[in-house]
Amino acid sequence: MQAPGEKLIERLWETIAEKGIGSLLRPWQMRREAKASADARRHELLLLAQTERDVAAIRNGEVRLLPDGSLQRLAHVRESDAEEYALLRGSATKRLASAVTADAVRREVNVAKAVLHSEAELENDAQQPPAAVPNSDWLYRWRDAAGEVAAEELQHLWGRLLAGEIKSPGLYSLRTLEFFRNVSTAEALEIDRLSQLVIETFVYRDPKTFELGDIDFDFMLRMQELGLVAGVEAPGLTFEISSRSSESFRALLRARLRGLLVSHPDATRLELPAYPITRIGREVLSVGAYEPNAEYLRFVGRSICSRGFDVALVRYEPVDEKTVRYHDTETLCTQTAAGVAL
Repeated sequence: MQAPGEKLIERLWETIAEKGIGSLLRPWQMRREAKASADARRHELLLLAQTERDVAAIRNGEVRLLPDGSLQRLAHVRESDAEEYALLRGSATKRLASAVTADAVRREVNVAKAVLHSEAELENDAQQPPAAVPNSDWLYRWRDAAGEVAAEELQHLWGRLLAGEIKSPGLYSLRTLEFFRNVSTAEALEIDRLSQLVIETFVYRDPKTFELGDIDFDFMLRMQELGLVAGVEAPGLTFEISSRSSESFRALLRARLRGLLVSHPDATRLELPAYPITRIGREVLSVGAYEPNAEYLRFVGRSICSRGFDVALVRYEPVDEKTVRYHDTETLCTQTAAGVAL
């Protein structure tokens, strides 16, 4: 029997192999069938780490790359042997060629690590691969950007970007790739913190949000400067939620795979004070690997309760494009005769 994410992982490898991406992993990929994928990834990451150490040694002049691909260690050369040392390292052209090779290998290692993180993201996802495949320009731009990233946190991020694009081609724009290309590790961690507070396409505007999210007004200003949120200095902005039913109010406010199920027998809409998420912010914040902040969701749910609505905190999973299935229901309030509509 196939593992949940096996078909998506097959699509991942087919897609990148066709474009010549992740070439360092290809020889290992052919030998992976006998190993569990998690064990294989662990082994491959160890080999990539050794390759990184070899590249650093070449760049630092500790070893040199011989024509047959082997390494000759130079650490034993004494300073008094400067002339011999210069001859050993070869001409300026050879030194340059060695540095260029080392840099190319470094980039390939970074790409390979991001691909392995992408595979890990897909491993437990039972979604069927879509008919479409990622755009070639997008894939090449992703490869070039992922090759520049050495920090593990950012390699995870680039892996999630590729996984999302494999599952839903066109999900992330080239503009979003360019955004992440300029993000530091510290900014990426802050973006993850903001992601935990996003409901639909807004963050609930209330002083309690700052406390529950361990953020402050300056944090929101930084997110606005990055282009992810808008109206931080405009206190009157609201987010309007319309009912999915014409007979009564019923809406699911989604926060990743958790949500607030809101209902009322008579109301037609609900308005909440909000920090709106921008268009690029929606793409960027959807990349985060996070569990939504449950206490924050409960607080927002109880704030909606105070407006006379029935609210439940739920987990949900998509059944198809129009249907979701609820579970782990936690009723926050039932104030109307109709109760919370599940």
